[in-house]
Amino acid sequence: MGFLRRLFGPKPLWDWVQVEPTTACNARCLYCPRTVLGDAWEDRTLPLADFRALLPALGRAGHVHLQGWGEPLLHPDFLDMVRLAKATGARVGTTTNATLLSKERIAGLLDAGLDVLAVSLAGVGPHNDQVRVGARADKVLEALAAVNRAKAERGTELPAVHVAYMLLRSGLDEILTLPEALAGTGVGQVMVSVLDFPIAGPLGPDLAGEDLAPRDQAEHDALHARLMALSERALDADLDIAFRLPPPPNGGPGGPACTENPARAAVVAANGRAGACVFANLPLAGEYPGLPAGVGPRRSAHFGDAPREGLENLWSGEAWSAFRAAFARGEPPPACAGCRKRQ
Repeated sequence: MGFLRRLFGPKPLWDWVQVEPTTACNARCLYCPRTVLGDAWEDRTLPLADFRALLPALGRAGHVHLQGWGEPLLHPDFLDMVRLAKATGARVGTTTNATLLSKERIAGLLDAGLDVLAVSLAGVGPHNDQVRVGARADKVLEALAAVNRAKAERGTELPAVHVAYMLLRSGLDEILTLPEALAGTGVGQVMVSVLDFPIAGPLGPDLAGEDLAPRDQAEHDALHARLMALSERALDADLDIAFRLPPPPNGGPGGPACTENPARAAVVAANGRAGACVFANLPLAGEYPGLPAGVGPRRSAHFGDAPREGLENLWSGEAWSAFRAAFARGEPPPACAGCRKRQ
């Protein structure tokens, strides 16, 4: 039925909808706001009943990604979420730290029909283990190999397996071994990112100096050339390595484009609040404590309760429509000003 709805039903309203199953996590990555903001963080879990209420809207999405600030596989009903989302006709994916990818859970994900499995890394050895506390690289690579074996045993190409790679300045050497480390794991694509949320400095002293925002055009060009060389070498191993780098200073203001695709994408947080970006809806009580001026929004920015008010209703409502129109004019709200995702 999902296929028929996709074939004969209305055109997708969203390129993707991101749904956050939980904000809890079993790892402690040094660059994650969850770690940096400490006791101010709230562990939240999206009730399955609320997820069911989203299903009519999820059928209007080309892709449903079950991931937010936490570890999705901690949700007790995660496999049910995958099955329910698949039944709408949408492609379904998730991003995980891979620590919970047991043989049984891998089988469950394949049974549920997961389309995309992304796994997080910040290195393939000691560097990863230092910054992704609780998510050791060797265990992640073992889990990737186990997924690849399970797919081979079933004769299936799904889920497509990707790596979401966080590149810090101290990890510039370790990333060079990435193609060799991923050989035989079945990973087809790596998306390399640098720090987006400015938590270094006063918010994250452990990250001092780790930001790869270039100091000038020469540094930008040198890093770009280094990653391009890595990407070209990886092609020999049938591995696609893509990356995004922020521009050098005075590289121009952010425009209407944004990697979060606010014109064609939506996010539903674990508390049901719907918005354009996970960065504008951190699960913290009240106003965000300890944030210096110019670092992120001072309070949660959302357009309403999606399970109760309806995601499509909120999307077409006055507030969200005005946000998209302002963004298209290059006049986004202050919370978006200076955000690297617009650069």
